[in-house]
Amino acid sequence: MSATPRIVFSMFRSSTDPMFLAWVRFLHAVEAGARRSAAVAAVTVTPAGPTGPLELRRAQPAARAVSATAPCGVWRVLAPNNRELARSARAYTSFASARAHVTALRAAVDQLAVVAVNGDRVGMSGWYVTRNGLPVLTCGRWYGASASGATAALAALDALAAAVVEDSPRRVEPPRRAGLASDDAVW
Repeated sequence: MSATPRIVFSMFRSSTDPMFLAWVRFLHAVEAGARRSAAVAAVTVTPAGPTGPLELRRAQPAARAVSATAPCGVWRVLAPNNRELARSARAYTSFASARAHVTALRAAVDQLAVVAVNGDRVGMSGWYVTRNGLPVLTCGRWYGASASGATAALAALDALAAAVVEDSPRRVEPPRRAGLASDDAVW
């Protein structure tokens, strides 16, 4: 186990890979929450920093994942215990572009804003992070309370700033099973 947070890159066979599709389904659920939140006054929390206190903003819908017909990838921020803290808000067609985007975000972490969203049921609170109004990072799961989600978002930003960035992507392969393949794999 690593003593510091890590940013890992996952590469899928294609945009039709069942594990990639699970990532896209969750992203779409966060986007739907963002659209619902945009209809009401949702709170955006920008962490306090050297320039001032917390800032509140109205929610903006998240962007759709970039489709890829060839191998595609995403990145995730992992805690020292390998728990996922956050994931990219888009897919990438190359490791170089994903790594360059992570590097740019780390250099501009003070320009990132957290937007709170609610899922389609009570007890489903989440968030995404924007830079210049564009979504760049999302929660990796739903939280039972908005306060828990806000705390997790701030922890994800801290981890993003301090994380060790991996030098190569991991190829995500579907599980090997006897018989017919199933489309139930999630990560």
